[in-house]
This record gives sequence, structure tokens and C-alpha cells, in this order.
Amino acid sequence: MFPSEVGTLKAVEDVSFVVHAGESIGIVGESGSGKSTVAFALFDSVPAPGEIAQGEIHYFGQSNFLQWPESKQREVFWQKVAMVFQAAQNTLNPLLRIRQQILDIADAHDMDGTRILRTARDLCTTMYLDPDRALNAYPHELSGGMKQRVSIALALLLNPALVVLDEPTTALDVISQASVLRILNDVRKSRQLSLVFITHDVSVVSEIVDRVIVMYAGRIVETGPVRQVIQQPKHPYTRGLLGSIPPLRGDLSQTRALSGQPANLLHLPAGCPFQDRCPDRFERCTVETPVIVKDPASHREVACHLFHPETEERAQ
Repeated sequence: MFPSEVGTLKAVEDVSFVVHAGESIGIVGESGSGKSTVAFALFDSVPAPGEIAQGEIHYFGQSNFLQWPESKQREVFWQKVAMVFQAAQNTLNPLLRIRQQILDIADAHDMDGTRILRTARDLCTTMYLDPDRALNAYPHELSGGMKQRVSIALALLLNPALVVLDEPTTALDVISQASVLRILNDVRKSRQLSLVFITHDVSVVSEIVDRVIVMYAGRIVETGPVRQVIQQPKHPYTRGLLGSIPPLRGDLSQTRALSGQPANLLHLPAGCPFQDRCPDRFERCTVETPVIVKDPASHREVACHLFHPETEERAQ
């Protein structure tokens, strides 16, 4: 939550999920839906004045990560869990060559610099980068797509089991986006990585994730296998997100932007946070906040008063 002079803003509330070994999940939603806050919370690094008021994070079956001392938390970063930040190319130190930044990482983790540089060269090759050029360059000497791939290589440097990527393709052109997504997918499969891929672009997640979480107003409104969610969205918000994506070819008149504005987290309405923008709202939506309803048969979870798994199962 984020305290302010006009009230306390709950950026994320009741968000819970599990990432299995080798699984890739996507978290999607508009700006302000709470996606990036979830990413920072996973590293106990919510920007000030924000704080994690309650909840738990468990990595690899261990105790609550939020209660670990900072020194123990730091041992997990990079070696077991790594993050690629939004506009990751801006996280590179502009005053140091990439080689020196890699050596600094090795030094921080008491590892042999020569061995880490060999690993970095292999990762550069995996990312379709010329190792000699990339490692000896300053960040400004690389293109946006190259810097993004260098940032991903740095995240993989110590062979973590889980990588969190916060909007890793936002600042890239379409061709660079496609290249980064293809490389990420190949690396994930070859290394059996677990990924948490955060993006506002629903069309992106279908290329790389197994399961998708849709967030609105800081809450989960729908989850499920990515193909099922994209082909048969159950929540009106998910349908709106998908309906707003323009097709690559064909009739653009079928494209419909979501109506209204994202919910004000300081003044959420009673009932469903999406009610003011929902074409299917009815009286119950204005007085009762929907809870997540699970459908074990399809592995879908939806927070909507209109979702009734048993009825849908009979209809099919």
C-alpha cells in the first residue's frame, strides 16, 4: 500500500499465485492495475513510500521471504531469482563497459570473474549478440534491442531458477520485440526456467507463457491456461482487453477500445471495481464485490458474478 495526504492507496490486494518449476506465467492488465507492484513485491523492493502491509512470499519451499534478514535475501537475488526491469536498458550503468558491470556482479557474489566472463560470452551468443562487441561496449554504443538482450543475459548470468520480467519489450519496435520473445522462449525451454512475464499487451503473452493472470484495480479477475483465456475469456474485462487489439489484417471496425477510465484506487466503488466500465453489469455488481470462483475441470479462476462453472459445463 502507498500512504498519501489524501488517503492510503492499496495498489495490490488479495493477489496470490504459484509458479511451478519450468512454468511461465503472464500477468497482464492496463497501466495502474498493480502488475509492476507485484514484481517489486516479489523482491521486497516496493518503492517508498510504499510498503507490504501483509502477505507472504515463499521461494523453493522455504519460510516467508519477507521475514528474512536483508543479507539472506541478497543471497537469493540473481543466484536463484532474478529480475529484468521495465525499460531494462536504462538500468545499465552508462559509465561502465558491460564487461566491468559483469565483473562487479561476480565480485558482489564472491565468484571468479574469469569464469563469469566465460558464462557471459556464452549468454551473449545465445542472445544473438557478438560477445566481443557487446562485452567491450558502453551501453550507449548498443541499440535498444541489443541493450535489452544484454539486460536479459545479465539476469541469467548466475543461472537463476526464476526470472521476473517487467514489461521487457515495451520500449522496442515490433521486430525487436519478436526477436526478444523468441530468444526468451528458447532459453526458457533449454534451461527449464520459470518465468513471470509482466505486460500490458495481451497479444504478447500468448507467445511465451503457459498460464495467464489478468489484473484489474490491483486484484486478480481471471486466471487460466493462456490459450483458454485468449480464446474463451470469461471476465468482461478480459474480453475488453482482447477486443481492443487491432488485427494485423482484416476489418478494423470490429476493434473496440475499453470504455471509461481505469478505477481510482483511492475511491473504489462499492461492489465490483470494474462495474462502471462493464457492459454486463447488473444490480448485484453495485453492492457485492465478486470473489474468485474456481473451476477445477478447466483450471480457470474468475472473479465475476456472471461466472458459474457448473452452468457452463452443462452448456458445453
